Amino acid sequence: MNKYIWKYGVPAGLLLGGYMFYAMNNSACSTDGGNQTMAMIQGFAAGFIAYSSICFAVLEARKKSPDGSMTFKNAFMMGLAITAIVSTIYVIAWAIDYHFFIPDFMDKYTAHEIREAQKKGATAAEIAKKVKEAADIKESYKNPIIFAAYTYAEILPSGILMSLIFGLILKRKPTGIEKA
Repeated sequence: MNKYIWKYGVPAGLLLGGYMFYAMNNSACSTDGGNQTMAMIQGFAAGFIAYSSICFAVLEARKKSPDGSMTFKNAFMMGLAITAIVSTIYVIAWAIDYHFFIPDFMDKYTAHEIREAQKKGATAAEIAKKVKEAADIKESYKNPIIFAAYTYAEILPSGILMSLIFGLILKRKPTGIEKA
């Protein structure tokens, strides 16, 4: 099973990390006026495509199983392992991108949030609260553990959900016929 985890997890992680790197550095998806809704939709789509690798890994492992079976537990655990690989590559990609290519990301993001709040007619107190929250996050980003935790929290839930779904859908009891 490990070979399927690595075979599908690493390319999926590189795909998602590469997309994130592209999107965060592309003006159409940047925080300085780009379309945030479209960026979010594209990000979820990239995550869905990357986590679809769980399906292919489970199907291949099930196909190569002597009796064609796959328990929910094994499928779910494969999914979680692939999720861990994908998420870790994503966290590493974001760390590299943030620290070396867009260290002013939080400033741009804060400016974007302020513009959006002003468009919606937010009060000065509400805007000040957003500025404080952004400053707190920017400060916490200096701690590598907090930085990684925020980034994992962004990506892990969808991978866990996809692991659960594919585990439920792709489980199969033994057929009773052993392959030669």
